[in-house]
Amino acid sequence: TFLLSHKYANIGEYVITLDVVKGTAQLGANNSRKSVMGNTYNLSHCVYSSMLKKVEIGRNMKLSSYAFYQCESLEYIVIPNSVTSINEYAFRYCRSLKFIVIPNSITSIEDNAFNECYNLAFVAISNSVINIKSYAFDDCEGLKLLIIPNNTTTIGNDAFRDCKTLTSVIVPNSITKINSYLFYSCYAAAYFDFSFHKAVPTLMSSNVFADIPSDGKIIVSDALYDEWIAATNWSTYASNIIKKSDWDASQA
Repeated sequence: TFLLSHKYANIGEYVITLDVVKGTAQLGANNSRKSVMGNTYNLSHCVYSSMLKKVEIGRNMKLSSYAFYQCESLEYIVIPNSVTSINEYAFRYCRSLKFIVIPNSITSIEDNAFNECYNLAFVAISNSVINIKSYAFDDCEGLKLLIIPNNTTTIGNDAFRDCKTLTSVIVPNSITKINSYLFYSCYAAAYFDFSFHKAVPTLMSSNVFADIPSDGKIIVSDALYDEWIAATNWSTYASNIIKKSDWDASQA
């Protein structure tokens, strides 16, 4: 384990670049909740600081759990292709983070990765992401548009719970199971687009869409409409389910 420290001579704005010339290193933070083992660059002195605003992660770096946990002033970060997973709690409580680009090397976004990033308004999730784990974007109150990648096959329970300003969601055919509380308390949701599905996905609980607006729509293909409104748990939202053709006509 390596502990790096640096004292700045003057107050100002600085970009921290962590770059490994040879081999691979892991960027993480040790705290009472999680012990990170291995070759780790420890940001524990920054984690609870209100000063850290911008970070560019250099080549050959990996992110461990809690890497930027509670960096409440972090606004901007560049993630390199050496990172293959956004590990658990990596950006939790990064409440100033406004956007994030998930590079095409990432295959998994782990539990609570962006939980309570209140100002996160835009997330570009690459098609390489297969798994989005539980509570990954829970309480991201600023998130408005969500496009789930075509290669994503699993989304954990509560992953987008309490995304209170989320207005539109596109769900690809690759998602065959909708887990509990996935879109719970998404008060502003105008529509969830399932029209690409070739079969009705399993809805694990009737609480998945609890508290969405009464006029919020669940768009489905015309061919599956009758089956959809009668399916287990989906029937709870029969009044919200609309045929794709009817939706298109209402938007014309």
